[in-house]
Amino acid sequence: MKNLYKKHKLLFHLIAVLLLQIILLSLQIQTSKNISIFSTAVSTVVTPIQSGSDFTFRKIADTWNNYVTFRNYKDMYWKAKKRIYELEKQMVLNDRLTKRIEELEALLKFHKTYNFKNEPAILTGVGPSSQFKTIYVNKGSSSGIKRFSPVINNLGLVGIVILTTPITSQVQLATDANSSISVVTGLGHVRGVLKGSGNDLMKIEFVDKLEHVRVGEKVYTSGMDHIYPPDILVGTVVNVSLDDELFLSITVKPTVDFAHLDSVLILIRESVVPEDLKLLEGLE
Repeated sequence: MKNLYKKHKLLFHLIAVLLLQIILLSLQIQTSKNISIFSTAVSTVVTPIQSGSDFTFRKIADTWNNYVTFRNYKDMYWKAKKRIYELEKQMVLNDRLTKRIEELEALLKFHKTYNFKNEPAILTGVGPSSQFKTIYVNKGSSSGIKRFSPVINNLGLVGIVILTTPITSQVQLATDANSSISVVTGLGHVRGVLKGSGNDLMKIEFVDKLEHVRVGEKVYTSGMDHIYPPDILVGTVVNVSLDDELFLSITVKPTVDFAHLDSVLILIRESVVPEDLKLLEGLE
């Protein structure tokens, strides 16, 4: 390259002088808008580059703004979702509280209108066995509670007191495997013995196959066992089939929701006659 420059040094100098003259002339020659040709040339070269740069920077800025906006909206979304969750949780709590108030109001009304002397009590514990269904309540012998006192709530029959202390009572639920209640159906007045099964359903035994019992029919205590007062709602018939050649198999769903039981009424019996004790020997 150096040899080429030395060899044509005069030519390079001439080209440089010509370029300089062209630039000087372009600075002096004005266009129709009083703008020099040189400025026009420079503007022609630089303007696309500047436009491209402006476009690129605008895109970068827009992308960044969109990202920041997205982050803000995302934060707002999660805050709104958390707020909705908290409101829904509060609604559930309010619904439960409303239901609890309604149950207590119904129980209070039931307490005032029921003919038997009764004592309200609150559930304090649940028996450990899955088959033998029992609960514990906060009223005992000091409140006048005796063994074999029926226990109810505003929905129907809960069970019977099987053990008392001065301040607590143990209650055998109607669904307990050892429970036995004399009942009658609401429509056909068919009598039978309601047995607990240890699960959420009960069965009526010793009903003649010629009797007519319908699904959906209500079941009440009959009072024939001299333990439970008559006409206490126990449950609803959910299935009727032929158990064997002599008796029907009648499945009953209790009206009381034992899974959410917390308030009861204990019907206070003045005494238990010897005939009752014989019927209750299975509870000893």
